[in-house]
Amino acid sequence: MYLSDKAEIFMIIHSTEQVMSTITCLISYDKGFIAGGDKGFIKFYEYIDKDSKRTFEDVSTVQIKSAENFCVRGLAVSPSVEDDLLIVTTENNQIYRASISSLLTRNPNAFEYLICEFHHGAIQCMDVAVKKPLLMTCGEDKTVRIWNYQTRTPEIVVKNTEKVISCSFHPSGFHILLGFQEKIQMYNVFSNLLNFYKDIPMKLIKEISFSNGGHLFAIIQLQTVYVYNFFTCDNPQNRAYMGGNVKLYSLSWHEEDDGFMASDYNGTVFDGVLKKPNLDPQCYQKGVVFTSLIKVNVDHNTSIMYAVGNDRSIKEILNANDNKKHDTGFSIGHIAYSPSQKLLFAGISDPDKTGALRCYKNLSFTEFTEIKVF
Repeated sequence: MYLSDKAEIFMIIHSTEQVMSTITCLISYDKGFIAGGDKGFIKFYEYIDKDSKRTFEDVSTVQIKSAENFCVRGLAVSPSVEDDLLIVTTENNQIYRASISSLLTRNPNAFEYLICEFHHGAIQCMDVAVKKPLLMTCGEDKTVRIWNYQTRTPEIVVKNTEKVISCSFHPSGFHILLGFQEKIQMYNVFSNLLNFYKDIPMKLIKEISFSNGGHLFAIIQLQTVYVYNFFTCDNPQNRAYMGGNVKLYSLSWHEEDDGFMASDYNGTVFDGVLKKPNLDPQCYQKGVVFTSLIKVNVDHNTSIMYAVGNDRSIKEILNANDNKKHDTGFSIGHIAYSPSQKLLFAGISDPDKTGALRCYKNLSFTEFTEIKVF
């Protein structure tokens, strides 16, 4: 390791243990500095007098066992010496804490999760229960995690042999659906485990969604939406709804569960009614992928559909011949209405404005409050 000042090398530090091939981060502390590197290694260097010269010496090397295949990405030391605390972030999205004095004794068990273990990679899909404070996330690390969002802790963690493509939480919070590459699995949710009870063979699914009442669930497979009875797990022949020649992308149930909305990869928004065999096109905008759809009942006879996608606007659809476009300035990834139907929440997914949430207060979409969430 080289230390430099004004681009001039004034000290070379030799390590007693050549365990790291790469140093990814450095931070100073009261006795010297700490280095983080690949394979989850942390090294401590202290400032000492040696042979009438002041230098740094490698005094401790500790490896984070649960991150031995990943780099250390960040280090932070508590400003208070009395706290004796080191915080470490790693390449696999984990945050650890450890006592510095314990690490200096090379204690291999010194590291513990700051909050809990997170997903090792991106989250593929998620859903929320209605009647219980539970949130389900499924990640690239092939785990399914059930979180209590009130206590902010995981209640169930299950490791699968393959990645989950889509998931849905029953409104009651007692059941979940998991969609894989060639099957759909149904589970009961208990206090600390998932109990498997049903397999539905089905390939090339895109999305699964429970109805608002939980008595039905819908599955997108290529250009078709299949609606199943949750209690019997059967799919009647008259419950298969064809869109067009393009694969369907997203799905959202009507408030009364009498039908659903769906969109495809070619910019078409469909409206489906359970009593009719086909999906009716309501809007078409070439090149737009609509990622989120909702339908709001204005009164007993009138309803409005809203759709958002990658065209930086909110689409307002009354019917196939009457729709409006409200420019937002940024791409919106998901929308949801408040139970009172007086507020519309929009999650911004634009790379130029990440982590923002908008709350629209009127249907003209001119007045809104924006919050930077993360």
